[in-house]
Amino acid sequence: MKRELGSLKSLLLDAVFVATAVVLATVLHAIGGRVAGTMWVPMWWGAFVAGMLLGPIHGFVVGFLTPLVSFIVRGMPPYPFWLIFAIEIGIYGFMWGASSAIIGKINRDSYVSLYISSVIGFIMGKLAAALVLMFVIPPLAPKMASNFFVAFMSVLVYWTLKSLPGIILILAIGPIVVKQLSAIVNVDSNKFENRLESE
Repeated sequence: MKRELGSLKSLLLDAVFVATAVVLATVLHAIGGRVAGTMWVPMWWGAFVAGMLLGPIHGFVVGFLTPLVSFIVRGMPPYPFWLIFAIEIGIYGFMWGASSAIIGKINRDSYVSLYISSVIGFIMGKLAAALVLMFVIPPLAPKMASNFFVAFMSVLVYWTLKSLPGIILILAIGPIVVKQLSAIVNVDSNKFENRLESE
């Protein structure tokens, strides 16, 4: 029964994180338009928090569902961009969750672990997402056929630079947000290995 309650709590938190990210994206788009959304990546926050707090599977689910729910609710981002973003953000969420689980075993200092895992998770997520997106974005097919490395670097550099302010913001204050939320929702952010094993 306790495990069932824990699972229900995690699912409810997933729903809250998805809803919060969608609301953030809606507000930011209303204030600054599509450019602001691209620059500050509000939809990433749900995946970041879910991955760091609850583990890689939750991070992926929240990351994938956020663009889909946003598309259903407000028609943004339009197809096929919502699918591209869903894959990208889902991978980030998974990598943040996996890295927080692994780094937590090495370093028990929660803030240090959170900052290290957020950076490593982003780097791994960015590399993995760039690789996957190469096969999802149709215009890249000719480049892949002629030069795989050029296509890969094109995706990696472009999709990083366009969101650089948001990336810096998440990596700077995201761990602080996660640490504070872990106390509020009663999730021990030091027990990273338990979250990885539970997945």
